[in-house]
Amino acid sequence: MKLLLTSLARLLDGPAPRLLPFLAIALLLRLPAVLWARGYEFLDHQFQYVDPAYHLAFDATWWRPWEYERGLRSWAYPGLLAGALRAAHTLGVTDPSLRMVVMRGMHAIVSLLPLLGLWHLLVRWRPLPQARPVLALAAVSGLFVYSGVQPNGPMWAAQFAVSGVLCACGPRNLHAWLAGLLLGIAFTGRFQDALFAPLLFAYFALQRRPAAALGFGAAFGLVVLAQGLLDLWTWGSFLHSPIEYVRANVFEGVANTFAKDSAWLYVPAVAVVTAFLPFVRSAWASVCEGARRYPMLTAAAVLYVIAHGMLERRAVRFVLPGLMLFTIIAAVGVFRAQPQRRFDRAHRWWFVALHVASALVLSLHYFHRGAIEAASALAARPDFKDRLLFVSSHANQSGIGGYYYFDRRNLTVDVVTRDQLATSLSAYPIAEVYAVVEREALAPASLPSNWRCETVGKFTDWPDLKARNHHYVYRFERRP
Repeated sequence: MKLLLTSLARLLDGPAPRLLPFLAIALLLRLPAVLWARGYEFLDHQFQYVDPAYHLAFDATWWRPWEYERGLRSWAYPGLLAGALRAAHTLGVTDPSLRMVVMRGMHAIVSLLPLLGLWHLLVRWRPLPQARPVLALAAVSGLFVYSGVQPNGPMWAAQFAVSGVLCACGPRNLHAWLAGLLLGIAFTGRFQDALFAPLLFAYFALQRRPAAALGFGAAFGLVVLAQGLLDLWTWGSFLHSPIEYVRANVFEGVANTFAKDSAWLYVPAVAVVTAFLPFVRSAWASVCEGARRYPMLTAAAVLYVIAHGMLERRAVRFVLPGLMLFTIIAAVGVFRAQPQRRFDRAHRWWFVALHVASALVLSLHYFHRGAIEAASALAARPDFKDRLLFVSSHANQSGIGGYYYFDRRNLTVDVVTRDQLATSLSAYPIAEVYAVVEREALAPASLPSNWRCETVGKFTDWPDLKARNHHYVYRFERRP
């Protein structure tokens, strides 16, 4: 172990790496996640990004969530995913799981943008003696790796938002223009990331750089204009998606209908990425050192997290850009000149271990495995056609795993609760149908006497911790 730690220390010591080798290594570090980080962490990931993209790409049926009924979502990002799906299909990649690998690979390339901005900041614009270990940490951190490869709006937007903040630190007016462009692209993926815009505009103004401020505003505004025109084309009114989102969640209180997380949710999230516990004093000193060297990054991270903490609905994925910036700030302090205190050295290794371990776990974990494997098993059966019976504990389709994984252009899903199953089958219009059942296996008494049931399989998450993630697949057949 001592030899391993010594080898790692030597690897992190030395001059800053050259740009292209650094980016190439970072891309290789994302390869395990590209290949194996399957599934979706949260339901919107599948049903509001991947499934709409699948619908656009192949004119396929999909479950239309209420956000799309009201037009709360922009079609910009799903449209991009649809293009990637069509391109993969044209190249002969037709298997759903392999198409996801292609999409994760595309996102992995885009995830190099924050690392590109960070390299320029630490090596060219405001050189840092310990740039090498800070860059290495950002390249391998689970937060950067996982958010960089997953095809969903918040994580896609986070890459551009963080890149925009880093690019704003550049000395030329061109950098300000690029920062506005990057932040504008983040806006199309998740319009809340526009919270960085007034801060960056004020930053250029305080520097007495009116040309930079105007260039930033013009570039940002140009992309927002494009988003507005896209909404006009798809939803019928200019900037419909962000305006309707605010109307529904703020003025109509829709956000209050969801489960509420603690107002302090983001405090432990920041504590985790900075490795605050149990080395409180060392972690605080590291954050203060990073803040002293890069105050604008710190202001952006703090204000972004505080602003989101004031909203009614909270989730860690909502503040990914802030957490990524906090990781950079903490890393700058953690890898300062050789610490003298034993606790500082221990905190350094604890900080590295947390971020590397998170990369390993997130690169291999399979979120919502049960639902996806049930859908994939049905997709592989030649006698599974275009109709599915979903027996759910609630009256929606959020547990089916996604239309994308069933791989049927025209799929009808009939949703019933367990106590409605017998009645539904008695009046069912066809004599054979496959069913997916959540939570618990069906009891024989659940079916009408003239229906027989064949068990296809049971699919669960791993580790198997929650019964609600159990999915049972059956083949029902009506007897003559």
